[in-house]
Amino acid sequence: MIAPPRDKPLPRRAALLSGLLLATACGRRVESDSTEAVGSAVVRHVRTCQWLDWENTSCRVDSVMTAGSRRIEGVYFTSASPHEELALVNLRQGDSLLIDTRSGAVRATLPTQSTVEAWCGDAELVLSASVKDSGPTGESWGSHLEHVWLEHGTEVHRASLYRGPRHVARVLCGPEHTVALVLANTHDGPPIELYRWSADPGLQRVETWPGDIPGGDASDLVLSWTAAGRPDWCARSRPYSLGTCVPPARPAVP
Repeated sequence: MIAPPRDKPLPRRAALLSGLLLATACGRRVESDSTEAVGSAVVRHVRTCQWLDWENTSCRVDSVMTAGSRRIEGVYFTSASPHEELALVNLRQGDSLLIDTRSGAVRATLPTQSTVEAWCGDAELVLSASVKDSGPTGESWGSHLEHVWLEHGTEVHRASLYRGPRHVARVLCGPEHTVALVLANTHDGPPIELYRWSADPGLQRVETWPGDIPGGDASDLVLSWTAAGRPDWCARSRPYSLGTCVPPARPAVP
C-alpha cells in the first residue's frame, strides 16, 4: 500500500516572508510626526496610514497632550487663553476639559465638543455647544452658551447665559463678568436682538435691530461697550476696506 504524499513544510525563508507581509498589511506607517506648544503644554500629532494603502484613505492623526505630569490622549482641538495659562481641550470622545497648561490640572469638565466664543482674559471664557432639544414638532438643534471663570486660580464659577433654538451670532466680554451677545435666526423668526448678561438680573434684552441689515446679516455686526457699561452695536458696510460701521436707526430724542 502506497502512503499518500505528505505536504512539504514551507521553507523558513518563505514563512518569514509571509509573516512579514501579513504584519505589513496589518501595520501602519508614520506619515508625519510634529509637536505644538500650547503654553507650557506640548501636543504631539502623529499621522499614520496603513502600509498597503497607497491612496492614503486609511490615514488618521492621533494627538496627545502632555501638561505637567498629565498625559491626555485623543485630543481633537485646543483653544488657549491669551497668555496660554489655560486651554480648552476637545477630545475625540468624551467631555471637553479646561486644563492648566503648567500643571495639567483639570479646572473644569465641560460639554462635549464645546467651542470658545471668546476669552475674557486668562481665567474667563464664554463657550458654546450645540444641543438637541425635543419639542412638539420633533427634535431640533439649538445653542447653549455658557460663561466660565476662575477666581483664586482654582475656584470655578459657571453660568448658563442662553439655551434655546436661536443662533448666537456675536459675543463680547464686558466688565465685572458681564457679557454682551446677539441672538439671530438661521431662518425666518424673531428679529436680531442685542442682550446683556450679568449674574444679577441675568439675561436682558437691550435693543432690537430695526429691519434687515443692509447688504448683510448678523455676522456683520460689531459689538462694543459704552463708558456706562451698556453694550452697543453697529453693522459693517461694504466695502469692508472703508472701515464704515453703521449704528441701527434710532428715533430722534426730543
